Amino acid sequence: MKGIRALWRAVLVPVAATVVVLAAQVPAAAAAPDLVDARLQGAWNLTVTVASYTGPQQSQNRPVGHQATDRVWFESTCPSPGSCSARIWGPNGPDPSAPFFQYFSNSSGFEGTPASAGLQQSGTTYSVDIPIGGFGGFLKCPPPSGIARPAQHLSLRVVDARQGSTGWLATTVTGTESLVAGWSCSGSQPGAWVAVNLSIVGHPVGYVAPAAAHGSALTVSSLARSLNSPKAAFQSPALIVANLVVTALVILFVTFPSALFNHTLTENYTEITAAAKRFSFVAAAARRQRERLGRLLNEGRRELAIFVVVLAAGSLINGLLDPAFGLNGSSVTSYTATLVTLVYGVAMSALVAFAYRRAGGRKTDWRFEALPLGLAIAAVCVLLSRITHFQPGYFYGLVAGIGFGTHMGKREDGHEAAIKAVLTMVTAVAAWFAWSLVNPLATRADAGWPLVLLDDILASVFVGGLVGNVIGLLPLRSLQGGKLIGWRRAVWAAIFAVAVFGLVQVLLHPEQGAVHPSQAPLVTAIALFVGFGGASVAFNRYFTWNGRPTRLQAASQEHVVAEPKAEPAVVAQPK
Repeated sequence: MKGIRALWRAVLVPVAATVVVLAAQVPAAAAAPDLVDARLQGAWNLTVTVASYTGPQQSQNRPVGHQATDRVWFESTCPSPGSCSARIWGPNGPDPSAPFFQYFSNSSGFEGTPASAGLQQSGTTYSVDIPIGGFGGFLKCPPPSGIARPAQHLSLRVVDARQGSTGWLATTVTGTESLVAGWSCSGSQPGAWVAVNLSIVGHPVGYVAPAAAHGSALTVSSLARSLNSPKAAFQSPALIVANLVVTALVILFVTFPSALFNHTLTENYTEITAAAKRFSFVAAAARRQRERLGRLLNEGRRELAIFVVVLAAGSLINGLLDPAFGLNGSSVTSYTATLVTLVYGVAMSALVAFAYRRAGGRKTDWRFEALPLGLAIAAVCVLLSRITHFQPGYFYGLVAGIGFGTHMGKREDGHEAAIKAVLTMVTAVAAWFAWSLVNPLATRADAGWPLVLLDDILASVFVGGLVGNVIGLLPLRSLQGGKLIGWRRAVWAAIFAVAVFGLVQVLLHPEQGAVHPSQAPLVTAIALFVGFGGASVAFNRYFTWNGRPTRLQAASQEHVVAEPKAEPAVVAQPK
């Protein structure tokens, strides 16, 4: 009973805190502005910052961090509330004599809407693809012809509004714009395309921030502000069909390499173990550190200390998904939300394992487990997100867990893995719907830290659930997916398909909106799957090579170990 009470406390504390925060924000929710019906209209000041470049930055490009303010005029046309289009004019307003006008700023590089189309509204987000015209000026080489040209896209999101005499009027927008900024040259030969990524914050001319906003600089994390709402994510039937096809291809492509990898690992485990002894100095160093810590703490406290350190490190690594993460109040709030989310995910997974064992009359002895490999995976996810400028990013939360000493059979392992995966998806989707209600309040200029924290927690639970479930369900022997496919292949395929489709539809290849406009995340994910397939084949082919160095080493060792010991039946599934 003592163990179950400790696990329940780990779950109920963050849940109770969330309920208290929600209850405290009920009065604010009643007075929340209608951001969907808020119109973009009149003269605005847009503060435009050069956030980053994709490709080799050229000497003529504006430096990263360059900032300028542009005065523009929004002209909105709304056939019905929530179905508006907005065109951007210069500071003097609409000019009927210039129907082909397109705004361009020489100070910031910002480009307005093309003459052929305006910003199209989807929920609180206005977005448009910007066609690329010709390139003028002195060029050292022609444009690249064999490389796909980056897409140009502008996205603005209404985050605050006020009630006017004619209805709701937007008072704050944030957004991004990606534009082609040229290309590199190697002598007279073209190199790679260069794209600039701009960050935009705008207010109407004469805007004065609410008094409460002057004392607080808190903003939601990039993870929380870069999601589409459930309604906006499933608007296009054509996109849904395309993503279903992508999902089917992923499942077909993953199954064979995973089976090949598992078979190769099983057949050559003793040789792999022998070869791994080359790196025994790493294990020895880790063992010495554990022994040193053990002299200071008893066994239970030592495990808890390592568990806490790894959780704290994992929260810091995932916090770096936000390009603005640093020494500021918003980053502290984001870090706290990430830490709460990781603890919540660990405790929920442990409760499933505990309850399943208890219902089956098995022992429920448990211990804290740190998973340093999870930190490496989380770091790689963050690195890929930052390199590809993917927002909200790949949030990976399996850095620690609760381990159970009782070994279970294939059937029980499969049952438990299925329950965990389904529960992870259900809680992630519930968090997504809750986020869609909280986010309009948390992104207001006068939002307090409880709302910002809650918004970040809900977004982290959702994104972490999507990414973690897909990685955890890969059909590898050491993962939950390996246990599930070992029990029932059809059940694994059904659950994995739902997880992959959710990841693709909402994050990797989504509707245009608050999420990134580029195809980089989908291309990156496809490249990773292809790389995994190639690595699995190479792994197998290596062990068919008669001249491999490890074969001689393995053959010379008479005491090679046999099949690996059974791992603990449960390690916490990512949230």
